[in-house]
This record gives sequence, C-alpha cells and structure tokens, in this order.
Amino acid sequence: MPTLEESRTGFLKGIRAYTRSSERPVFEAILDDFIAWSDARPERLAHAERHYKQHVVSFLDRKSHFIVWSAYPRADDGAKLEIFPGVDSLGEEARSRAVEVLGGISREPISEETTLRVPFPALRSDGSRERVKALIDELLLALPE
Repeated sequence: MPTLEESRTGFLKGIRAYTRSSERPVFEAILDDFIAWSDARPERLAHAERHYKQHVVSFLDRKSHFIVWSAYPRADDGAKLEIFPGVDSLGEEARSRAVEVLGGISREPISEETTLRVPFPALRSDGSRERVKALIDELLLALPE
C-alpha cells in the first residue's frame, strides 16, 4: 500500500501531463494545504493507504472508514478534489449544503446526482480552500455513527 509521501509524489508526477509548468507549484501548494489540514486532525482523519488506477491522494474518516477527500489528476483542468466520494449516507440536507458550497466555488456544474467535486484551479484562493475545509468538517458531523 502506498504511503502518504508515495501518493503525493505520484499525484505530482500525474499532473505533469495535464498542467503547465507554471501551474504545478500552485497545485502542489493546494494539495499540501489539504494534507496539512488533514494531518492536523489525527484523531479523525488518516491517509487512506489504498491502490488506485490513478495517482490519488486520499484521506479517510477513522470512525466510518469512508473516504473524506481524494485528489486526482485529470485532463480537463489538471486535477480535482472530490469530497466524500461514494458516500451515499450523507443525507439530503448535508448533500444539498455541499452542492451549494461547491457550486459557489466552481464553475463546474454540480448537482444532487453528481460526485461532490471541485477542480483544483477553483481552489487557488485561501478563501475557497477554507470554505471546502469548513464544509468537510460540517459533513463529518453529518455522517452516521
């Protein structure tokens, strides 16, 4: 299983095919910000040591073992951040709140049926990242025990 450093290194190599050299330090800073934020919550979050088809960095909830966030390289815009991918137990109100917050950050269409995601270019500002982190905190509280 890949360590956090191996996952991070793979992600940074993976975005090379999809980004200009001037964007890579920005994307690295975005990724490192989410990693540092997650590492500061060791009682709740842990690196998900899982094998993926792509170079992915993921953190999971220690209680439920749900993936809380994942960062993926992608061709459209370099990379995306997904929150609670594959978690169907978020409840209607929590999911609606997530769609509202993420829709306010990204131009990418997000609906009740789509994956909760935001492209990395939309996370360039500290404010956007803080809004996503606050949303993750809120959604962690909404997870079933």
